[in-house]
Amino acid sequence: MREMSVREANQNFSKLIAAAERGETIIITKNGTPVARLSPHSADRASDPHWQLAFAALEKSLRSKPSTGYRVGHITEYLRFIQRRLPAVFAQAIGQAEVYQDVFITPPTTVDVIDTASALARTHGLQLWDCVVCAASAQAGAKALLTEDMQDGRILDGLLLINPFVTTNTGTIDALLAG
Repeated sequence: MREMSVREANQNFSKLIAAAERGETIIITKNGTPVARLSPHSADRASDPHWQLAFAALEKSLRSKPSTGYRVGHITEYLRFIQRRLPAVFAQAIGQAEVYQDVFITPPTTVDVIDTASALARTHGLQLWDCVVCAASAQAGAKALLTEDMQDGRILDGLLLINPFVTTNTGTIDALLAG
């Protein structure tokens, strides 16, 4: 792996591409600080060592929190997006979704969940799908639901809605994860 300044990279772009085609990785620096990496493109991301490391770290992180749930709708939306926009990596996306399913709790959507969700939607004026997620989470024993889609701080039938992107919620989230 070699380093090259932004200026050098700009002046020798075709040579950089040729080096990448030969399998070289070049670190691009600005004022001596690395700002980019030019590396060969792997047709199969799963064979890319950087992707493998990132995926292994994600999997390890997810498996360390087995009591965490996830929203099935987000996974299906993700898969639908990948299938339409990036069909070449759809099989890998399915594999990624399978990892999520192995590590996260997925509460079932039962008739009771639908009935509870319908009542929540009618009472609180929320979207039915959001209420399905809340009802399934509550029936699975969740005390809080991390969501950026619903009103932060709202409590629905004992389930606290928390936006994980609101910085003032960090302490609350840490306390929930600690147990």
